[in-house]
Parts: sequence; structure tokens; C-alpha cells
Amino acid sequence: MNIVKQVAFSLTFLFFTQLLCAQAPGNGSYHSPTIYIGGGVGVNMPGGMIGVMFEVPVNHKISFSAAAGSGSWGTKLTGTILVNTRPTALGSSLGMGFSYASGLQNFDLEMSVKPNTTKMVTLNLHQAYAVNLNYNYAWKIGRKCKLTLHTGYSVGLSSNNFELVTEDDTKEELTDQSKLILNMMSPGGLIIGTSFMFGL
Repeated sequence: MNIVKQVAFSLTFLFFTQLLCAQAPGNGSYHSPTIYIGGGVGVNMPGGMIGVMFEVPVNHKISFSAAAGSGSWGTKLTGTILVNTRPTALGSSLGMGFSYASGLQNFDLEMSVKPNTTKMVTLNLHQAYAVNLNYNYAWKIGRKCKLTLHTGYSVGLSSNNFELVTEDDTKEELTDQSKLILNMMSPGGLIIGTSFMFGL
């Protein structure tokens, strides 16, 4: 899914969930759901650049969150335990999670190769894992919905987790700059993003 489609999908999703929340019956008081379902976008988000998210409050202080989506390193899956600072899934929460990224095979990308040539190369991006430390803040929207700001840091558990695919008779090698870019693309680094979820 290219960036234009991702943005279009995100805006469409936010529009319809906002419409759903706005039409929820009631006097405006917040209803504590048994499960939240929605989507999120951002950098190093649990569901990648764009994904679906689920959150289940276990009790007044602890919730479990799961996410799946598409990122720069293929399909991304994440599970997170959240500790809420308030007796609801609103306000501040701290989280720790574990992410798996599937990688990509025969992925074409323009990169620099030694000695100093820029060209399209084919890469195999291998499976990768990360541990995530999150701080989130959620605002209530209507009776059942919430908008959440996600921040934190994701610690990648591997580096140079890629392979340059070359012809049998060639010995191309990526430059240090290209390796740095690929390591930045792999799971890990600053977490910043937003999600919108409605409760059931």
C-alpha cells in the first residue's frame, strides 16, 4: 500500500469512526466499553505505519492491546500491556510491548552501492523483533470513543537484518550510508503516532 492510499484510508476511517461516535445515543457521559476497536497511524506504531488496533481493559488499571498492520519492514504484529493512571482507559497510560515484523522478500529500493553509485537494488529484509516502551494519552470522544496520542521508544533487537540480492557474477556491496538508512527503516526508534478507537 503506497503512501497516498495509506493517507486516504486513514482519513476515511477517521471520518466514519468520528461519525459513529457523534451519533452514539446518550447524555454525553462516557461509557466504559469491554473492548476498543480502531486504527492507528504513525512511526514505529504497534501496527506499523497504518494498522488496526484492539484494546481490552482487564480491570480498572490494566489493559491488553494488540495491533496488526503494514510498516516499512513488512507486516507488523504487536502485543502490549498497558497500566492506566486513571481507573478507566482514558488519560495517561504506560505500556510495554513486543513487536514482530515479517520482513520483505525481493524488495526493490534505490540505494547507494560501493564505490559510490546510486541504483535500484533488490533486497531481502529478514524478520525483526523489538521491545516497545510507551507513554500514551487518551481523550474521550462522545460516549464510547477515544483519541489517543502515542509516544515512546522502540528498542530493535537486531541490526543489519537485511541482504543484498546480487547476480552470481557480481559482488556489489551497500555503502555505509545505505546500511544506516536500512537500519533506521527496521523496527526500532522513536514512537510517535495517533489512534482512534470506538468501544463496544
